[in-house]
Amino acid sequence: MARSAPRDRPLLEWSLLTTVLLLLTIWFGPWLQHLTINQRIPDPTNGEGHASPVDYLNLRLYDLALGTDARLPSGQVVLVDIDDISMLQIGRWPWSRPVIAALINRIAEGHPEALAIDILFAEVSARPHDDQLLRNALQNAARQGTRIILAVGKEEGTNNYLPLYPLDLIAAGNTLGHITFHTGRDGLVRGLYMEEGHLPALSWALVDRRAQTNRNETLNMLLDRRWDVQDPLLPGALKELPPRISAAALLRGDVSPLQLQGRKVLLGSTAIGSGDFFVSPLENAEPRRISGLELHAAAAEALITRHTKQPLSGGLQGTLDIVLVLVTMLLLYRTSPAMGLIVVSVANGLLLGVSLLAFHLGWWLAPGGALTAISLGYPLWNWRRLSAASAGLLRQARSLELFGGVFGTDCPAGVSHEPISAQLNRVQVATQQVAQLNRFLSDSLQSLPHPVLVADHEQRPILRNQRYLNAFGDTGECCPTLPECFISIFGKLPADFRNEPSQLAGEYQDGKGRHWRVDVSATGANAEERRWLIQFVDLTARRLADREREETLSFLSHDLRSPQATILAIIEKLRHTTDGADRDAGLDELARQSRRALELTDGFLAYTRAEIKPIQPEDHDLNDLITEVVDLAWFSANAKKIRLGFTPGEAAVLRCDADLLRRAFSNLVENGIRHSPVDSSIELALTVEGARYIITIRDHGPGVPPDKQALIFKPFWQSAGSETTGPRSAKGSAGLGLAMVHKAIMRHGGTIRVFNHAGGGAVFEISLPQTGHNV
Repeated sequence: MARSAPRDRPLLEWSLLTTVLLLLTIWFGPWLQHLTINQRIPDPTNGEGHASPVDYLNLRLYDLALGTDARLPSGQVVLVDIDDISMLQIGRWPWSRPVIAALINRIAEGHPEALAIDILFAEVSARPHDDQLLRNALQNAARQGTRIILAVGKEEGTNNYLPLYPLDLIAAGNTLGHITFHTGRDGLVRGLYMEEGHLPALSWALVDRRAQTNRNETLNMLLDRRWDVQDPLLPGALKELPPRISAAALLRGDVSPLQLQGRKVLLGSTAIGSGDFFVSPLENAEPRRISGLELHAAAAEALITRHTKQPLSGGLQGTLDIVLVLVTMLLLYRTSPAMGLIVVSVANGLLLGVSLLAFHLGWWLAPGGALTAISLGYPLWNWRRLSAASAGLLRQARSLELFGGVFGTDCPAGVSHEPISAQLNRVQVATQQVAQLNRFLSDSLQSLPHPVLVADHEQRPILRNQRYLNAFGDTGECCPTLPECFISIFGKLPADFRNEPSQLAGEYQDGKGRHWRVDVSATGANAEERRWLIQFVDLTARRLADREREETLSFLSHDLRSPQATILAIIEKLRHTTDGADRDAGLDELARQSRRALELTDGFLAYTRAEIKPIQPEDHDLNDLITEVVDLAWFSANAKKIRLGFTPGEAAVLRCDADLLRRAFSNLVENGIRHSPVDSSIELALTVEGARYIITIRDHGPGVPPDKQALIFKPFWQSAGSETTGPRSAKGSAGLGLAMVHKAIMRHGGTIRVFNHAGGGAVFEISLPQTGHNV
């Protein structure tokens, strides 16, 4: 016998696979970054360094989500753009400080609410007077109520500020803002920090008056060159960038500065070669080349409209990923492959749907890690399932092959050289043998002539044939053990039963009065392989035949012999009697006993014919048949002044044995006459109910006691109210008349019952099928 796989093997493999997937989710997820770094960068992946495939998936999903939540600009931000046209008309970059001062003065005429200058003054002017012009322009704008925000840059690859010249620009009370953007792991810019090096972001300072710079702190920071970051910001996407005005058009007067009144103005350059350019999806959620000035505008719009995205913390994101992967793997363990595919699809759909909903509410749930783990979990787990199932089937095939093939080994026509197909072919052959064996055993069990029940070594029923179900039905079908089956069927166990199935053998009577002989046999070489075969042989017919044979013998030996013995005694007496009166009385008694013997013989012959005589059916009208019965009984009824009445029904043609039914109806009418008082009546009626003919015969006698109504149709039984009472009388009829009626009606496929009428008397009701009965 092949060694079977451990039952806990699937659970072990599932646990290992789930552990690996959870470790991968942690490794590629945000949890390690959450444990190892103090500050997150403004990147939806919540990490830094090279991007993994999971990071790329998260970033693509983030960009797709941006496209579903892109909005129009608020109109509060305006760009004053030193574009390529301005370069051609004013001069190449960098512009002199007097030109920039003139542009600032022109902007100040429009009285904007705030002016953020995205231009770095990191070089010393060759002419000191130029710095004074710039200082005066800034002071002039501030006096007109415009907040001034100056840009501070960072040296490439260091944490050092680029210097501001002249440094005393700070002394004018202007706010400083950093202009640093951070690229994600895939090189795209999606966010920045609200603060870097204790400086607010230029876009934040433009939007919020509270984003101020302390003069002394800023000077110390510039001197110490400290660079700290905090509060990452992920702006939402814009369907289009804020409106812009060309710097050259504003200087020439082609555009009125009043368009800037009360607005937040960003001054910077988008000309080629004059500023920083990035690739970002913040405009219409499509990754494209965009200038730093436009990125500041997008960030400012996001702050104004509160259209920002906040990534979940690394710890919370990692916990959600782990819980979702674990729950999905638990469901995969408990479901079939087809249902598992539905589970994975629903889990991925819910994860994407919840992530998108959270994104619209301002939160970013990076679903890439969980999506990857779940999508990998389904094929890997079902691969292990398939491997385990294949190995198990092969073990069973080897086990069957040890028997040499009970039904032969019909190999498939073509043998595949592909390993899996070859294994499946081998399993197919073994499966066919098992199917043939099961079919043989099932057919053998069903072909047995008696009800059979098969139980295992723990006495639990495992097989039943159809005859068992037909015989015992629900009573013995759902019992968990053999003893309980016997109790449910027979109501008891043998007195000497000691939980050994072989002790159940014997003869029983069930609740329906049927007699059964129970045979018990065992198979199997050892206790665990033992099977118990219990056969139920129906002895009911045999016991009934035995009882009827005893009653018949008793009838022949007693009832028929009794009048004959009396006749012989009278004859012997008459031989020695000379008295005329005694002789006449003896002759009368002799005649009476002879008639009684004749009646007993006729009744017995009628019952026997009703039971065994072949029926010769012909079409007869029941109305005519019952009318004949009434006519034949008229003399007997008239002798007791009993009136016979018949209420015919509609045409009632029945294919039947007229002689047999006529005798049956006559017995019922004669029975009514015998039990009815003088000067009474007997009513007969024929009706049609559905597909059956109903014949009722009512007398006005004493009726039939309820406890005797089920007995009067049995052979050799007499009811009270005749000459005697009891199973058999010592004189009169032998109780075969009603038994003959019952037998005749049953042979025509009908039924008969008796009940007492509310007005007195007994009612015999006969029901016959209109289509006749194939006897």
